[in-house]
Amino acid sequence: MNFNPKEGDLTSGLCRLYLKPSLSESAFVKFAVFTDKRFFMKEYYEKLIPFLPEEIKVIGDITGQNYFQYTLGLENELTYEQNEELFEKTRKNEYSPFLFGRIEFKRELEKRGYGKIKFLEDRLNLGDVIIYKIPKRDGLHSFSKEDFEIEPNTIWQHAGVYVGNGRVRSRWRINSPLIEHPLKEVTPNYWDGKIDNLEIRRL
Repeated sequence: MNFNPKEGDLTSGLCRLYLKPSLSESAFVKFAVFTDKRFFMKEYYEKLIPFLPEEIKVIGDITGQNYFQYTLGLENELTYEQNEELFEKTRKNEYSPFLFGRIEFKRELEKRGYGKIKFLEDRLNLGDVIIYKIPKRDGLHSFSKEDFEIEPNTIWQHAGVYVGNGRVRSRWRINSPLIEHPLKEVTPNYWDGKIDNLEIRRL
């Protein structure tokens, strides 16, 4: 595939690309890259990096991990094709035994002894796990019934590792390159922007 994106082009998700958009722009502008399926392909993602905000950095290659696996340092042994098939299943709310999802993530946190800490931005420690949540609503993707039973009113949508200076490292879905970003800069489907829907887990 000949892929040479330029400013003004549409992503595969029909958002328009802009060179180094400001974080003050709308989510459709500043996160446009993440709506393009080619950003999650090893052979193409580097060509889309210029269309990320300056403050959002790609710092690692695609390994197949999802955000929960990366946060806990777990490897993903599936092939790229298997991971993409798994991603499509999650979009259709189809369960797969190969998925490391919300409930598996919660169990592993508890197994390793991570405790829940109230989110206070000025008291973050290096290595803290940051969990991003949104209110429950109809139409949310569910990997299993247990996903919705973790908390009564919210659902865990994303997670990453705090690395200092107000920044987090995370993967933005299966087959995502590794992203370093400001703690409060994630897509609206990962977090609704309310401080009460951020959680720290700490060893």
